[in-house]
Amino acid sequence: MNRLAVEALYDTFSYLMGRLDGGARGVDLADAVRMLKRARQFRPKSWSAMESKMLDALSAALEGPEREAAASILEEVVLEPVYACTILAPDGTVHLVYQGTRNNEWLDNGVALSGLPQANVYHTYDGQGAVVSTVTRSGDYASKQQAEALNYLERAVALHPGATLVASGHSKGGNKAFFAAFRASKPVTALGYDAQGFSPEALAQLRREVPDFQERLKRITRFASENDFVNPLGLPPVEKQTFFAAPASQDNLIAAHFPDSVFTPTGALEHRTRQGPPGAFSARVSAWLMGRTLRLRALITQGTMELAQRLAGGSRGYPTGRMALGLFLALGPLVLMLLFTRSGIRALPPAVRTLRHVLSKPAGIGVLLLGVVLLAPVLLLAVLSALIGEILQLFG
Repeated sequence: MNRLAVEALYDTFSYLMGRLDGGARGVDLADAVRMLKRARQFRPKSWSAMESKMLDALSAALEGPEREAAASILEEVVLEPVYACTILAPDGTVHLVYQGTRNNEWLDNGVALSGLPQANVYHTYDGQGAVVSTVTRSGDYASKQQAEALNYLERAVALHPGATLVASGHSKGGNKAFFAAFRASKPVTALGYDAQGFSPEALAQLRREVPDFQERLKRITRFASENDFVNPLGLPPVEKQTFFAAPASQDNLIAAHFPDSVFTPTGALEHRTRQGPPGAFSARVSAWLMGRTLRLRALITQGTMELAQRLAGGSRGYPTGRMALGLFLALGPLVLMLLFTRSGIRALPPAVRTLRHVLSKPAGIGVLLLGVVLLAPVLLLAVLSALIGEILQLFG
């Protein structure tokens, strides 16, 4: 089995596991996929195009190049308080697979990247998976979901003594896997697919408080779609990363972050390649953001993630005024870097192609014409935003 392909399959499955309603415990992955297909056949209109595409990619891989992984056993699906599942691989390895961002977890992403200390609750468990003790840790540079990811892993450690554990996940799920692997009571392998990094404060705390930090770094693997724009966010725990081609993302950057983007129609992993322009531009934006003062960075990360959370239909967890200020302060540097830096200019063509892909052709032309008309006002706002941001940085 291809190690990275199997983890990408597990990560893709994690986005569909909620549709099993907890009724697939103990079945193998092949049967779980068949159950999902029956569910789609029964209520096809309730399935999004993205979900159907992920399911088809899973099915192709398990029937083709990664057929050995079809025998993996789905031991458990947990949807609260952390979104994860436990999969027992054919070789006996226990895989803890964390799902990416859910509707009400966007602001949690902003908190994790903000560098603001939190108060988080951590548990220890007995051999039956029951909570033995609880401690609240204040001054913790981790988000609530990162803490819950560690709790889920520690429970797995207690339930599977002596077993080899692997933590993995896509996007936010990969970030959870990284955090849990660093903090776990035993060494754990971690793989992050399109996974974002940490705030400078969080990474510094991990380096300072994890005694065998350097050894645990050796157990971490990062891989991503060539045009993914999420994995460059924050500071990565390890710099080296493997990129895989994602042909569909050439004309649709949204597809670049879908977990099935690196699979061919026959279910094989696409060839290895270099990071594409969107990812390079995102890395530049992230480097700028991580270098801001805590006050400015917190406004931007939480403001932008609150907007994403509201667009996704999540609850409001951050004041509207602060959200608007954070978005405004992000506007200037983002626009200026997009229009006047090499990485930004290289990222513009795929961004325009994505716009044309998402919108119908007449609407796309109209939006582009409107963009030309509004370019001067937008540039003025961008310059004003950048100036205000620099003033806040100076007095931050």
